Amino acid sequence: MSDLQNMTREEKLAFMAKHVEEVKKQHPEWDTKSEEQWWAPSVHYGYDLKEALDKETHGKLNAAILKMQKSTFDPDVIAQVRAETQTILAGHPELLERTNTMLFDKSGVWDKVREWALKEVAEGKPNPFDKTCAGGSCST
Repeated sequence: MSDLQNMTREEKLAFMAKHVEEVKKQHPEWDTKSEEQWWAPSVHYGYDLKEALDKETHGKLNAAILKMQKSTFDPDVIAQVRAETQTILAGHPELLERTNTMLFDKSGVWDKVREWALKEVAEGKPNPFDKTCAGGSCST
């Protein structure tokens, strides 16, 4: 994962494009919508956070997002993290708005992610969120 963390913005965008194409080859029945480059806003968001926030603020935001992921997107934890990010990013209104759009204005998405992850665990598979990369910082 450290190679991913050391990539430039352009390298990360290219990596994601290649990764989505590989997934498409493995699962031709899936509509990966690769031509839409749906991953680009997330990549840009992560790099914009790194560039705009000081190390302490970035660390607090990553810790909050990691809480959400580690809870397997529990609705109560998502609400708590949303409140935390309002405080953490209070001095950065544009990033706060983007954070709300990227993470919290996803009606129903986190419910589906949670349902999928819990099904994986129920089937004896590892929790897909035991290792996560919030804001580009990977943790176990």
